Amino acid sequence: MKSLVKRSFGVNLYVMKYVCMYPPEKPTRLFKLGAYIMYLLLTVPVPVLGSLYFFLEEDIPLDRVGDNAFALAQATVCVFKFAPFIINGDQIKKCIHYFESPLPIVFNDKQRNMVKASSNICRRNSRVFFILLICGYTLWSCRPFLLTEYRFPIDLWLPLNPLKKMTFFYSIYLYIVLAIGYIALACAVVDPLIGGLACMAAGQLSVLKDNLQHLHEYSEIEFS
Repeated sequence: MKSLVKRSFGVNLYVMKYVCMYPPEKPTRLFKLGAYIMYLLLTVPVPVLGSLYFFLEEDIPLDRVGDNAFALAQATVCVFKFAPFIINGDQIKKCIHYFESPLPIVFNDKQRNMVKASSNICRRNSRVFFILLICGYTLWSCRPFLLTEYRFPIDLWLPLNPLKKMTFFYSIYLYIVLAIGYIALACAVVDPLIGGLACMAAGQLSVLKDNLQHLHEYSEIEFS
């Protein structure tokens, strides 16, 4: 039978494992090195080059500012949001699985339903958020193909004109899609995980409240 955490956040933990934000039972140096390389290559360059584009380019059209602002802000925030998962992945894993502790004690079906309800909410919200975010990312990535001009999904400052050689243009385009895809996948599982852990804590607090309200009744059951 699956543990409470894996039953509630199965999709989250599965994806986090493949983006190197959920370490295995016995983390190796190779896993840690891969996590740092993936993080540095796919998270840092886009916000840095995107910021340089706004500072160094001249006469940027307002519609381009609007197209870039949200994605650039999100990518910048993720540099700091993902860092704890890379640096202190073991400690975060322990915090996630802390909710599998046997406390509080569950005495009856009503309390089991409290825990089950919070678990179902976490699983539902994680799946819905994941599907919607991936759909939005797919549409965002394909949007430039619908335009009449060659352009990237998000504008970056580059030392060379990418349109001089189409292989260079498509290589940069592919990198942007992969980098934002890494950010999108990680956000799709990390964001609902954070809220879901609070939901699980609320479910266990409901059980604790019920235990305190019926302390005399349950103490007789425990020691009978």
